[in-house]
Amino acid sequence: VASFNVLSAVVHRTGTLIEFSLLMITQTNLLVLAFAVAFFYSDEGTWEFADGVRLAWVGLWVILTFLLFNHIAVVNIKLSRLPKIVNSVNFGYEIDQSKVNVVSNLVTCDAGLKMYNVH
Repeated sequence: VASFNVLSAVVHRTGTLIEFSLLMITQTNLLVLAFAVAFFYSDEGTWEFADGVRLAWVGLWVILTFLLFNHIAVVNIKLSRLPKIVNSVNFGYEIDQSKVNVVSNLVTCDAGLKMYNVH
């Protein structure tokens, strides 16, 4: 329980520290997409090398952002599975009550990285 409490505290603190950064990345994505649409619609219909570079840059930016949010979701999924894993391990009959306490602590601590107060 003590080790998980430390892990939960670290994840919670990290989540609160990077939440503003994640919000800024989300807002920057919207801004980048808006500028990209504005650049593509402002041209006279001719395709130039700079248009391809802009398109590649916007595509790379969006893909990297999706990968970042995917990794955050993987961390949250792994943390949500931890109580089920501890509950399924057989420690013997004499430790069942301690296991119940550990699992209830894992469920109630609400560990994970949050954005907009959502896991």
